[in-house]
Amino acid sequence: MARGFNTASDVVTRSGDGTDLATMYREVTEALRLYNGQRDTLRGLLSYNVTTASEDVIQAIYSEVFEEASEYGVPVGMRPDATPLKLGFNFKDFDTATRYTWKFLRDASAEQIRNVLDTVMEADNRQVFEAVLGALLNNAERVNPEGMAVRPLYNGDGTVPPIFEGQTFDGTHTHYITSGAATFDGVDLAALISKVREHGYGADGSQLLALVNPQEAEEVRGFRVGADSPWDFIAGESAPAYLTDQTIVGDTPPAQYGRLALIGGFGPAYVAETHLMPAGYVLVVASDGANGTRNPVGFRQHPRSEYQGLRSIPGPSPDYPLQHSYYQRSFGTGVRHRGAAAVMQVTTNVNYATPVKYARVVA
Repeated sequence: MARGFNTASDVVTRSGDGTDLATMYREVTEALRLYNGQRDTLRGLLSYNVTTASEDVIQAIYSEVFEEASEYGVPVGMRPDATPLKLGFNFKDFDTATRYTWKFLRDASAEQIRNVLDTVMEADNRQVFEAVLGALLNNAERVNPEGMAVRPLYNGDGTVPPIFEGQTFDGTHTHYITSGAATFDGVDLAALISKVREHGYGADGSQLLALVNPQEAEEVRGFRVGADSPWDFIAGESAPAYLTDQTIVGDTPPAQYGRLALIGGFGPAYVAETHLMPAGYVLVVASDGANGTRNPVGFRQHPRSEYQGLRSIPGPSPDYPLQHSYYQRSFGTGVRHRGAAAVMQVTTNVNYATPVKYARVVA
């Protein structure tokens, strides 16, 4: 047999346990379709999908009233006195690849091969969420590829928030604050909640969420009404069984909000514990639901639907796409509602410092 030529026997069409590789690639495509359709993940609860470089977004929630009708007159036209704020969204392209030798595909089980796809989706999910979280935790202004300002939450940059129910603000107003002490108590969390509610968010049908690292979660679980807390922490439905001589007045917080697991509730806010929140920081956000228009972050995707979400691209051999595949996502972030979230750093310092992990926002 001539050397340097591949023969038919060299082509691997099944995995070590007999699973057809072409069928597995179709499974990959279907898995990505389902994965991209999950809008009620944590990313979806904090963001709203956009496809443009910038948007003019009204930053206030107005409560207009009807007037008493007269027999002959006509009512005054309703026109909210609101000036929209132009807000930009970043945009970047990311990709990775999977490569298998024919010997690996020959001997590997289908489960081993599927595990690589699981790793790809986990990496994508983490990168996307860290970008959304970074847009909220980083208080610096960015610039998108089109040269437009990508702004954070209110950070004292001179922007004056709109009046809400008689409350006025000035250009030094910021949603990046510190506890002023080395410890974190219920008064601090209540102050953070008030930062969001004073702009009307959380009272408009949206749900307040407090995202905490496990370190702060242990402290929050101990909050009880007193000098250091205006409310009790109430364990959620998913909490382990426990003994108590106290009675809960009101509803027990649910086990989940969307697909987000909760540990309980504090006042009007649900509390969620996640390692993606850096220790020493607490975030309160008003969620308008999965892909809600009042969610704080704009999640920018390409305007053409075929370039949205996590995409699978066959490698150089279209007949055997599983052997060499690319995975690609294009996206970016930017705050849409600058008052819909607030961050507190637990520190004795007066000025807020961005977490080291989020000193550079992914996208």
